[in-house]
Amino acid sequence: MTTSIGTADLDGFTFSTTLPIINSVNPRVGKIGDVVTITGSNFSSTPSNNIVYFGAVKATVSAASTTSLTVTFLQELLIRP
Repeated sequence: MTTSIGTADLDGFTFSTTLPIINSVNPRVGKIGDVVTITGSNFSSTPSNNIVYFGAVKATVSAASTTSLTVTFLQELLIRP
């Protein structure tokens, strides 16, 4: 990796300057077990390379393309004001 302040290498590390962009999340409201589709761009087409959280709860990415993620929400998310 080379930046304006220097160069660094680390085995197994992949650096990308292309950030994922989220255009939509559907449905916007759901319950445990619901499947959520996230559309946008710059996602990895390998499901395990995409990490999705709803609040502090990690979701499972079951399918992925560069423009869409299919995610299953498996745990209760409690948000308090």
